[in-house]
Amino acid sequence: MRLALIMTVYLGLLLAGQILWKKGLRVLPHAFQGTVSQAVLSLGSSLYILVGVAVYGVATLLWLYLLSKYDLSYIYPFTSISFILAVTMSVFFLGEAATWNRWLGVMVIGIGVYLVSLK
Repeated sequence: MRLALIMTVYLGLLLAGQILWKKGLRVLPHAFQGTVSQAVLSLGSSLYILVGVAVYGVATLLWLYLLSKYDLSYIYPFTSISFILAVTMSVFFLGEAATWNRWLGVMVIGIGVYLVSLK
């Protein structure tokens, strides 16, 4: 039960970071058209990007905790759930379209995560 809770928070933070980054990049569509230093300055000016980085930092700390307590071969497949959540949330929060083959892929990933979770 503890693993499920921590993994849920971890995956939620990963997804939140990705959503924030995508929103930030929508505001900065030309962020990568100049030099590397111009891109860094541009990205650093976006609150979405900065908050996304902070959220990812917290997620990384949670991941390190999980690695200290569980076998990597057991917990890593659960990160595949982020693919399922990413497709779902990109439709709802970003207005992106998901084709039938994406949803089919999501179902296959879900089945795989279920099989790995069996002991």
